[in-house]
Amino acid sequence: MGKENDIGRPELYGPGKNSTELSPEEFRHATEGGQSWCVRVISAKGVPKKDLLSESDPYVALSIVDEKGEPVNPLQVVTALPHQDDPNPFWNSFRILSTSHLANPCFLRVDMYDYDATDSDDHTGFATFDLKALGDFKPATQPVSKDDKKVIHKSSKEPCTISLQLWPAPQESVKWIFMIRHGESKWNEAQRSVNVLNMMKTVDHPLNGTGVQQAQKLQQDWSNYDSEGGDAFDCEFFKVRTTYCSPLTRAVETALVSLEAHPSLAEGITLLRNLREAKNLGGQDTVGKHIGSKIEPHVYSELLSAGEKLPDQRIISLAQQKAVRMVHNDCGGVGRWWNVATEVESEEDVNERLNDVALYLGCQAERSAILVGHSLYFRDLVRQWLRDDSGLKITNPALAEQLYNEKLANAACLGLKIDFSKIDRPCILDAKLMFGSGTVQ
Repeated sequence: MGKENDIGRPELYGPGKNSTELSPEEFRHATEGGQSWCVRVISAKGVPKKDLLSESDPYVALSIVDEKGEPVNPLQVVTALPHQDDPNPFWNSFRILSTSHLANPCFLRVDMYDYDATDSDDHTGFATFDLKALGDFKPATQPVSKDDKKVIHKSSKEPCTISLQLWPAPQESVKWIFMIRHGESKWNEAQRSVNVLNMMKTVDHPLNGTGVQQAQKLQQDWSNYDSEGGDAFDCEFFKVRTTYCSPLTRAVETALVSLEAHPSLAEGITLLRNLREAKNLGGQDTVGKHIGSKIEPHVYSELLSAGEKLPDQRIISLAQQKAVRMVHNDCGGVGRWWNVATEVESEEDVNERLNDVALYLGCQAERSAILVGHSLYFRDLVRQWLRDDSGLKITNPALAEQLYNEKLANAACLGLKIDFSKIDRPCILDAKLMFGSGTVQ
């Protein structure tokens, strides 16, 4: 499994690897009838700098150990993804740990690492949490130690700490998820007109005029729809109270325009870094520009510019009023939430983000949610949630094949009914292209 760290525990090769001594099938069999815990990995503070020219890229690995620090069999290690250049990462990620039996007392061990793309990851230290004490489901914080000494951030002199909590099992195992792809962006327009060279000079491209109008049309389509005469998908769409959105500008603009007056925006738009589009070679449109509190004014500024160019007074007013707040969530730290221009995400990298989002959605209390994001990412998410032996592939194989092979059109909306009873293996039970939406090759 890799080199031994300073306390004799196997060190991971890199972030996002779920590790057991058994195959996935053997592990499920070994833990059947055992116990499972949902852990919300909240944040860390004062993570020491490990790199010469930048802050640490911290991530954590979780395992269950006995009072001697020995892993409880079968060994399982799950990790939260790294945050780049951030001494105070806010993960807000959810992970599931399962064991066949428990020693008494039993502890949750959290090892922190500094991710390195070209070398072995540095072990920062570890913290332990008494599982019994976590049973009240309240957030808990513990110091990070290494070689029997507390880890300190050298510049701030702040002790390094990790915060997490056990998370109660959600009441709803079946959830309704509505995916909305962003409208056409300036990058899409440049690709169509073979003018990508000019667009390579900029990043995080906003909607163009056509994209704004596509989002407006979706808003008009659902606003004029008679939900009382519709099916279960139609009814659930109007009951949604939560919207999650990629932090890329074109996605947030689409959420503001396409969901104007929808009840899901009453509590704002929650940004999720792992909803961003997959980063391919030369994908400048997937490179971010702003962090945290700077995202909101930038988005409204771009939307105002688009409204003035159309011109469209309704869009201008929407941008000027700034009535919908944006919850920064895991995009509010000091480190970037995007991949730099020279990086390319592997299939494994994207799958780790897909898994993160699936666990996040499965652990939430709400029955339904709207996701606003990107075509390739949504197609990959659907592919991951389709099961060969159950759900949509059995009940409607033609629609399953269409969603597997094709992408959502710009400003299209896809409704999904998903079984999260196996929270780490969601299954699409049913699907519907909403309000006349379609797909493209």
